[in-house]
Amino acid sequence: MKKGLVIGALALGLTAGGAALTTSQDLFAHAKEFKAKMEERQQKRLEKMTRELNLTSDQKAKIQSLFNDQRAKMKAIREETHTKMLALLNADQKAKLEKWREGKRKKD
Repeated sequence: MKKGLVIGALALGLTAGGAALTTSQDLFAHAKEFKAKMEERQQKRLEKMTRELNLTSDQKAKIQSLFNDQRAKMKAIREETHTKMLALLNADQKAKLEKWREGKRKKD
């Protein structure tokens, strides 16, 4: 969800000029860190639940699957948001956004 918000911020930033692009790149870096921390928190949460609730390995696996499903749904929402956002941009803005995303992929 955060990444979708970051992409929205990027779209607004592109119209403001190059300085906004640097800020958007910083936001994307933050979003990547947030994702890693979220996954770490989910893992710690699952471990605590396992200890506190004495989960079986089957229960633990099913809960992990629920967490994975949640992440997949969030990804789908981000992709849908991106598609809708592209529909709002003109051709020049879309080209700038895609160029920016390509540069981001190369850094990752």
